[in-house]
Amino acid sequence: MIRRLTTAVAALALTVPLAAALPAGAAPPDGKGPGERPDTSSRSVQWYLALGDSLAAGYQPTTGDDLDGGYVGHVLEGVQEDYAKTRLVNLACSGETSAEMIDGGDCSYDQGSQLAAAEQFLRAHKDKVSTVTIHIGANDVAGCVYDAVPFDPQDVPAAIELDTCLRRGLAAFDQNLDTILTRLRAASPSTDIVIGNYYNPFLAGAVLPPLRDLAPRTIPYAAALNNGITVNAEESGAEVADVAAAFDNDTPGLNVSAICTNTWMCQRLDIHANNLGYALIGDAFMAVLAE
Repeated sequence: MIRRLTTAVAALALTVPLAAALPAGAAPPDGKGPGERPDTSSRSVQWYLALGDSLAAGYQPTTGDDLDGGYVGHVLEGVQEDYAKTRLVNLACSGETSAEMIDGGDCSYDQGSQLAAAEQFLRAHKDKVSTVTIHIGANDVAGCVYDAVPFDPQDVPAAIELDTCLRRGLAAFDQNLDTILTRLRAASPSTDIVIGNYYNPFLAGAVLPPLRDLAPRTIPYAAALNNGITVNAEESGAEVADVAAAFDNDTPGLNVSAICTNTWMCQRLDIHANNLGYALIGDAFMAVLAE
């Protein structure tokens, strides 16, 4: 688990400690939905299953997790326009890495891990789960960046250590994501599975002095993370929501503006999306689901 920093960059972390035994609003496979017990007597009910880290959990530094809101809430509204009886189950866990999604982490699930809980839910509801969305991977590499703050570009050993850490994290993520998507597909062969890629919040370093020297080094690794997501999605029959494009990641100038406008980076040095950002992410997912 990524440690909290004691400096002003502490708010950058995706990690959000949870006290509850089960993520707030998450549903165990007995069908209990976020904050309610759905009417399972109706065979016309369909389900939307959300999985992942703090972005999927709708985290914001001012309010904490919002498993019914964030981009997942936007996706639910979009799906309900086509099928009004769609109901949400959000098993996301803030701070989750891809390894923790498989083996278990800070959030407790009766099945042992978020992935195991998702598999059981998918099998229990068979063809009634129309949509699965996922956001996972940022926490596999984010700790490397946090540990490098403050970053001195002239410190060669520190730069080598950062690069080694990032490469190791990406390699582990690639293997873990293959496992995650393969198991989800096996549990529900016909469900639409969409995984989101990531905007690079550290691009805002162009206007944030504490991160100015570190920001350029994150660019190739953010691209590699997103490429790994795309490759694994294609191999498993999942699709990719291009969140990076929604945040103008590859457009100099506009990308910095997009990060400052749609996340908490330039206000609080916090990488998470704000309301505008979560709406953008939701639109990126719906662009795929509407095809």
